[in-house]
Amino acid sequence: MFDSFFDATHWEKLISIKLPKLQKFEFIFFHTYHRNDNSINVEVLTDPFRSSFWLDEKQWFIAGAYVLEENEIWLYTTPIEFVRVRNLLRFEASCVDNSYCLTQRPLYKMPDPSSDKVCMKIY
Repeated sequence: MFDSFFDATHWEKLISIKLPKLQKFEFIFFHTYHRNDNSINVEVLTDPFRSSFWLDEKQWFIAGAYVLEENEIWLYTTPIEFVRVRNLLRFEASCVDNSYCLTQRPLYKMPDPSSDKVCMKIY
């Protein structure tokens, strides 16, 4: 289950074949991880969403984050509306500008390095 929800290729094929005229696609997936589990890498999860299908053709931007307080990994479209999630501190990998940062930016806002409340930015 984890693999198919977090798999960019799976979604790309499904959308291309079954929903080729889809214009807006928003999602947020949560996965609880154990603190000593180093097998899940947010950068590895977000990299496949940096393809031309996602960024150029559809212009859907995906971010992944370690949510420290909740021991969760989130994978989500950005911006995302209609989500009632607290603005928790998270280490976010964004495909918008290939940045990595510690942030509390609301999910309904696009990442904006010049105005985001960022505690630390890593390139």
